[in-house]
Amino acid sequence: MRSLKDEKAVLAEKLHSEVDNLKSRCTEMKRMLFEDEGQIKLKESALKSSINLFLDKERELQDRIEELDKRLEELTQNAERLSEQETQKVAEVLSLEDESPCQMLTMKSCNGCLLKKKIETSESNTRHIQKLSNKIEHLRKRNKEMEDELKEMQESLNSEFEDTSHGIQDRQRVPDSFSLQGYRRTDYSSSPPTCGDFSSYSRGDYGRWESRSSG
Repeated sequence: MRSLKDEKAVLAEKLHSEVDNLKSRCTEMKRMLFEDEGQIKLKESALKSSINLFLDKERELQDRIEELDKRLEELTQNAERLSEQETQKVAEVLSLEDESPCQMLTMKSCNGCLLKKKIETSESNTRHIQKLSNKIEHLRKRNKEMEDELKEMQESLNSEFEDTSHGIQDRQRVPDSFSLQGYRRTDYSSSPPTCGDFSSYSRGDYGRWESRSSG
């Protein structure tokens, strides 16, 4: 009889130890769950801030590109007008040269400096147009790079978010190391059952709780 009581006491102590261990693990899992949720919120906030920053930069670059495109178009039109004027001027000079060779000597002297200045202006405009074109191309390339960087950041954070979410789901599943339902309360104490349906238990001999199905 004493051996049976000792065996029941050992079993009860083992079960209580397992329950305490399970409670401790549940507490630790809850703490880790809260920490993971906090990290997810921080990462979501960082992602939103990064997206807004990238969008602002993208808008600024796009506005700059449009502004430079407009200036480039204006310079191109000015260069075309200047070229047309020079062509017309040359035609007029050639016409006057045929009509009055003497008068052309004076006109050539006066127009020589003007023509040289216009040519220099035209070359300067051409260089400016090329410089603007290169700058626009650089800005467009940078804009594309920022779009790619934003896409990579979103994919990376989404992947990390999914991994963290899976980890949280795994921690929410309490490991079923043992089942309290698998033991009869009469085997280790006279305390009332703490889980299950009370209607399935009754007081047995010596005041112990027993499962009705076992009788």
